[in-house]
Amino acid sequence: MAINLTGKITDVTGNPPEGEVVVSVKAPVYRAGRNSIITSSPRRVDTDGTFTITVEPGPAWLYLEGSGWSDSVPISAAEGFTTIVQAMANAAGIPGLLDFIALLKDGRGVIDDYAKKAVDEAVAPGEIPSGTDWDTLTTRPTYVRNQGTDEDKNDPIRWAGVLYVHNPDPASTSDRYKSQTFVSYDEFGIWHRARSGGGAWLPWQRLDADDYKPVNLGDVSLDTVMETGFYSQPIGKNATKKNKYPVVGERVTVTVSRVNENAASQILQTVRSTDSGRVFIRSYVSGWNDWVEVAGGPFYRGLIGPDVKSIDELAPGNWGVGDGNISTALGLPENFGTLLVQYISSGKTALFQAQDKPGQKPALWLASKSGDTWSTWTKVAGAAAAVDSAADITRFTVDTDGLTHEFQSPDLPADTTTPKMDAAGVLGWYDKLMAENPEYITKRTLGTASDGETPLVAYTFKRPELPTNGKYGKLTDQERTMPTCVLSSGTHGHEVPAVSNLYQFAKLLCNDWKKYPAIEAMRWNFEFIFIPMVNPYGFNGRGNPDVWSRKNGNKVDLNRNFPVEWEKTEPDTATWSGESPLSEPESKAVWKLMQEVKDRAILGIDMHNFSSSKASPWRQVWAIYSHPMMLEVNKALIRLLSRRWKQRYDWITIHDTYYGYVSECTGGSFGRAYAGVGIPGSTLETNNITLLDGGAGEELSARSMTLGLDTMVNHIRLGLLEGVRRKSLPMGEG
Repeated sequence: MAINLTGKITDVTGNPPEGEVVVSVKAPVYRAGRNSIITSSPRRVDTDGTFTITVEPGPAWLYLEGSGWSDSVPISAAEGFTTIVQAMANAAGIPGLLDFIALLKDGRGVIDDYAKKAVDEAVAPGEIPSGTDWDTLTTRPTYVRNQGTDEDKNDPIRWAGVLYVHNPDPASTSDRYKSQTFVSYDEFGIWHRARSGGGAWLPWQRLDADDYKPVNLGDVSLDTVMETGFYSQPIGKNATKKNKYPVVGERVTVTVSRVNENAASQILQTVRSTDSGRVFIRSYVSGWNDWVEVAGGPFYRGLIGPDVKSIDELAPGNWGVGDGNISTALGLPENFGTLLVQYISSGKTALFQAQDKPGQKPALWLASKSGDTWSTWTKVAGAAAAVDSAADITRFTVDTDGLTHEFQSPDLPADTTTPKMDAAGVLGWYDKLMAENPEYITKRTLGTASDGETPLVAYTFKRPELPTNGKYGKLTDQERTMPTCVLSSGTHGHEVPAVSNLYQFAKLLCNDWKKYPAIEAMRWNFEFIFIPMVNPYGFNGRGNPDVWSRKNGNKVDLNRNFPVEWEKTEPDTATWSGESPLSEPESKAVWKLMQEVKDRAILGIDMHNFSSSKASPWRQVWAIYSHPMMLEVNKALIRLLSRRWKQRYDWITIHDTYYGYVSECTGGSFGRAYAGVGIPGSTLETNNITLLDGGAGEELSARSMTLGLDTMVNHIRLGLLEGVRRKSLPMGEG
């Protein structure tokens, strides 16, 4: 049954409504029977008027794109709805989920994020015994499953986690309408389902962390915002001194949490400005205290030495605690872990994440100093399940300064060589680099391709190990580990420019790193794993009418065969996903590698090519994300390239638009696989021609190859830079 929903642009986004906005409706990634949704092609809407969308009942996305901004708004239509606002409210009304997602999306050690998880909910959760039928879990607001089990019935996944139960009509005491949301602890994942009219439960749907947005604050005082949750103030004019904001006229996000689950009156309120980046914290005991601005940051400072006698001697940042005697001297509650020292203008706060035994879930402790006195350490209950472990915080020491330098590709010639190569020839290029750089490059075989003969090869580019002796002893294997980036090409055999551009990047790392600060930073601070030829059968079959070069030897699209959100498609289509997930030797080999590196990898990119037409000559880059971090990276990439190319290249004749677009990865793809193991992933598609000069375009031309390399390197650069920041990876002298 189709439902028509009407609204205005200003109903659904706080972004500036100027001129026209492009509107489209998309099916969500996780939706049972998603083919029933009515999607729409992008169309322009005057922001002063109304517009109507047509959808089927259930969740969907409303995608908006204006001048210099875009927004994805979750909606969930139901029978009787007539407005878009109703569908938005229906999609977002899940108590307890917003603050939990806010924590998952930012694990950098900021105080309110840790404190927010302290209470799981204001109500003590009920434990789910093994063998429970989840259809019956409707009487409490929160349930906890403390360990994975295969014995339960009608649960979405076997993992441990928290189940939230919601009545869509809080004013009603009826048990007819219910929804359940399960948030996994063992591996990140959120599932949701609903029941209407007391009937059967609908199927479980897996949700992305970005499917729910913060609750928008109106023209109200922050003194009245005391319920635990995640809020936003997208209209800066409402951020006033009258409304008790610490910054005036800026758009902000607000988190409200309780520091101690046994002290409901101890409230922590944090404001982050999305305009200036400033962060303010205040607390409520018997009344609101003054706002204090947070300074410093979670940068890694190293192991605490025996000469340190007090936390007061430590600069802001992350400190490793590796000696029980030092822990005792500093008055820490446990012996080993990570100490985060954070200055605020009226004193200090210290967070200690302790992990005494391998495999033990880290405990989180909080202490603060006012004047000359430190408070006693307070254990933050339950927080460790949703934040990075101490090992995650202290794993790497990375000098990222070079990554802040924009890369400008040298002018490349037209590529007349790669089209003549077979897969063995491409691997020969890398073998030559390895022979010339034996201390930097190693080679390994991951498996055998679908032809049963051709090896699948990976090349590891990694600088020599750091010295192993230091003032406080030898470096551990963990401390010698480098953040890793996995790069691949040739997944679709006919996409030749991506194979060529990836090799050009490999050459830069080996031969020209001294010329480019960004390449230098990559060479000496990161490990790169190159898979130059994912689909040798397809690459070798180019030009053969009997070979569908997009596919492997079993006629399967490898970019649909990974197990994360795999969907069965028809064999005679270009995107046949195979008989089952990981049915193909190529995807099995790559998936095994992903599992191997997931604890140290911060980025994974699969390189592709596409072609545009004269109807859309601006389409030079197609950046496809599978992780919230990569959505922001991809948008930043499009903005950067568009600005720089307009400035640099006189031959470009198109100036009134961006030179690319961003979308979301499909199920079963490389990108989804990366996200499934916790690695921010992306599929990067560059145009195999360029139409920006107003011409017809020529594959592998000098201009298209140059723009391709420029795109690829800056995409990697931005991904690494944000990956370091996201993981709170320590930054030091390098």
